[in-house]
Amino acid sequence: MTKLFHRLSTRIVLEILLAVAFSAAIYAGANAALTRFFQQYATEPAVFRRLSDRHFQDLQRFADENHLVSTDGKPFTQWNDRYHYVSLMIIRQNEALCYNSFVSYNMTYTEEDQEHFYWGSKVLPTYEYRLRLADETCKVYFSGYFDQAYTSLRKGICAGLFLISFVAGFYLLFQKHIRYIEEMEQNVSSLCSKNFSRQIPIRGSTELSTLAANINHLGDTIQLLLLTEDAKLKQKEQFVKSIAHDIRTPLTGIVGATNVLLEQDDTLTPQQRRELLKNANEDAQWLIHIVENLLSITRIGAGEDAQVTKTPEAAEEVIEGAVGKFRRRYPQIDVRVELPEEFFLVPMDPLLIQQVMTNLLENAAVHGVTTTRVVVSLEKQGKWARFTVCDNGRGIPEGRLHNLFDGTQSAQKGDSTRSMGIGLSVCKTVVAAHRGKIKGENIKGGGARFTVDLPLEEDEHEDQG
Repeated sequence: MTKLFHRLSTRIVLEILLAVAFSAAIYAGANAALTRFFQQYATEPAVFRRLSDRHFQDLQRFADENHLVSTDGKPFTQWNDRYHYVSLMIIRQNEALCYNSFVSYNMTYTEEDQEHFYWGSKVLPTYEYRLRLADETCKVYFSGYFDQAYTSLRKGICAGLFLISFVAGFYLLFQKHIRYIEEMEQNVSSLCSKNFSRQIPIRGSTELSTLAANINHLGDTIQLLLLTEDAKLKQKEQFVKSIAHDIRTPLTGIVGATNVLLEQDDTLTPQQRRELLKNANEDAQWLIHIVENLLSITRIGAGEDAQVTKTPEAAEEVIEGAVGKFRRRYPQIDVRVELPEEFFLVPMDPLLIQQVMTNLLENAAVHGVTTTRVVVSLEKQGKWARFTVCDNGRGIPEGRLHNLFDGTQSAQKGDSTRSMGIGLSVCKTVVAAHRGKIKGENIKGGGARFTVDLPLEEDEHEDQG
């Protein structure tokens, strides 16, 4: 029953019934008031006489048109039926030719009879007329309730008031639903113009309130989708910038080495030429690898589920390759490598993970500024392989620590030296493609720590505790 009452159709039916009841009360009151008014109006002497004269004229016209004679009693009865509220008595030669049955008349009528008939408890005036028939002239006595002549007018006025009051009452009752629908229309228009600050208030528990709640939810959903799309767009833009930087870095190295070979070839020793060619070759090999993995990394940066080609590889070789590049670039920094006694294989793309480690090493040096020692370690923790890079520098500023891996801060900003890293934001996506986790944190007492956790099983989905 409660659910039925909360239905909009039930509410509308109740409002219609309430409007009908209100209109019926208006109708009854107007009918009673108009009845009293016309009764009072029709009993005014001048009005009563005028109405009596008018009805007699109609009777005379009726007799003339039908050529009635003094022996025709039935046609007068038919005329009287049309004006049922008239008390009619027609006398010919002191005999009643026609009389109204609801007033008691004598069959004979003399001049000495009283001038008023008695209708119920009320005394009604009676007027005498001369009715000209085809064969003779008769006496006619008129009396009656002439207010009944206004019955059609009274009913028409009451019906009009009933209709107007019903429409007005139903409109007033239904107006709240109309205003509610208008609020919804305005809210939908706001959604079309991407204005999501406007919410429809929830009133009641009808279908309209459910619709309002759904529109509010739709607005929140659209806003969330737009914000998500904006975030993805910004992520793509940042990713493109990072990729551009990563591609430009080895290209710069190749161009620099070739320029030196072209411009200073005569002054270079064979050892220096071999070193430049070796560096250019390394940069070219890394550039080829970046291009080969660009499509997969781009899908990762775009927020899609990309797959990297993983094979079981020796983790210590990946670390040694990254440390070797770092030592050549930062010979002044002491690098220590801590490896487990038992080596194990990790499913990964070795070149991508090696570049992640190279990038973390370089960022440890850049963030630390005063870094003199870096420790790289590998350990097995359950079903995970943990790569750790620690430095003894002054740590990562707190303002940059929060945004370190989301692309909003570049760890190498202002660094003019050649970087082999692929960008910390891309590091995060590469590690995520391996179903792993990466984080950076400050060490209590000074320094920073970067940690990469990779699953040892190919289909590992559980989180690192």
